[in-house]
Amino acid sequence: FHCMFSTSGFDLPMKIYDFYGCEVPVCAISFSCLGELVQDGVNGRVFNSSDQLSGQIYDLFHNIERDQSSKMGGELKFFRENIAGISRWRENWIENAHEIILAACPTEQNNSKEERNSIGNNGDKKKN
Repeated sequence: FHCMFSTSGFDLPMKIYDFYGCEVPVCAISFSCLGELVQDGVNGRVFNSSDQLSGQIYDLFHNIERDQSSKMGGELKFFRENIAGISRWRENWIENAHEIILAACPTEQNNSKEERNSIGNNGDKKKN
């Protein structure tokens, strides 16, 4: 697991995506938009004070068991399993932002989807 915080308090720490990409749970200090990424007790832990954080760390590692592959079990395993189901950055980008950004920045290179689909691998228009 890893402890995370936002330096501004307003944006999501991108490091969380890095750790989630490796299925590493995080403990993150609570702030307004954190719930978009870290759900306390589901895919990581959220804390408001150093006392809460120390309690969470203790709980995560106290009397922990290891499975046959020497991976930690308990809550850490539960969090890893839930993180495995989270879509990755590229999938999120394509689903939520790619077309919006391309539409907002029209250039010759950013042809419409129909035009891109009608262009062959060598850049020539496909003949129907």
